[in-house]
Amino acid sequence: MRGLKFSPLGESAEQKEELKNTVQAVWKPDVDFFNLDGLVRVPIDMTEPSAALEKYFFLRALDIVKITATVEEVKLPHGEKFRTWLNLYVDKVSRGDPNILPGGPQLASLLEGKRNTLVQELQHQLTSSQ
Repeated sequence: MRGLKFSPLGESAEQKEELKNTVQAVWKPDVDFFNLDGLVRVPIDMTEPSAALEKYFFLRALDIVKITATVEEVKLPHGEKFRTWLNLYVDKVSRGDPNILPGGPQLASLLEGKRNTLVQELQHQLTSSQ
């Protein structure tokens, strides 16, 4: 490599003026030399938390459906679409769609007191599993 010049990088006023068109390379370790123990992890099993979250959502949806049933007119179109979707969801799970939530009919038939107790237990379970 003919004509290649190296100059020290410093903090003097002269060099700052000269360094305007200079590139400084920063070395970083190559990914091939990383310790794989820190990069590869065992996947977390989310089956139980997901099931608990689905139960929690269904129980809350039951309450929301009761509240929205008392509203005569929803002025915003997305509000009406949400109410329709939530009603369909609650109806489907209450009839026993095992693909969404196994045990949906049993949850739908719970009395309000037992349902609220289960909601509180699920809230505690979900917040403590973080």
